[in-house]
Amino acid sequence: MYQATFNEKWLYKAKELNDYAVTHFYDAKSGMFFYTHNNHSNLIARKMEVADNVIPSSNSEMARNLFFLGLYFDNADYSQKSKQMLTNVQKDIHNDIQYYSNWGRLEMLFIKQPFEIAIVGPDFENARKAFDKKYLPNAIFLGGKTEGTLALLEGKLNKGETFIYICQNKSCQRPTTDIGEAMKQLK
Repeated sequence: MYQATFNEKWLYKAKELNDYAVTHFYDAKSGMFFYTHNNHSNLIARKMEVADNVIPSSNSEMARNLFFLGLYFDNADYSQKSKQMLTNVQKDIHNDIQYYSNWGRLEMLFIKQPFEIAIVGPDFENARKAFDKKYLPNAIFLGGKTEGTLALLEGKLNKGETFIYICQNKSCQRPTTDIGEAMKQLK
């Protein structure tokens, strides 16, 4: 929702839910998430869902959540947990990708860090919509009318103009006001 609206409330809600899951479902010993709440730790067995099936496994989704929230919030703990989870199933991914496709998508994000596309200024909505016309699976979007609270947006607002910043690994190319130029920077 945040990427579609640039309303930070959605990003902070995702962080809140993520932190709840870490507190109540995360197993520090294995570096993975149980399928059941820690209030039910007296069960005979607490399962961990790892292999993707018709829908992605809960652990592959949590690993992706941690990856993206780690980018947005510049949170090394989230990123490290995501990387550890991926490392835990790396052999399985390479042996049986059909059962680990969501994990494979995460592995690609670690291999080629996604672009961070920051759009800041009064016309951010129209600039954001222009990017919707392209398929950009290796990009996250952030921005708004103001800089907001995210570290990657700090110092990017230029009063009266809407600038687009194409960044990767928190390192940004020259800002532009032109969508076409921004698209070229993605190549």
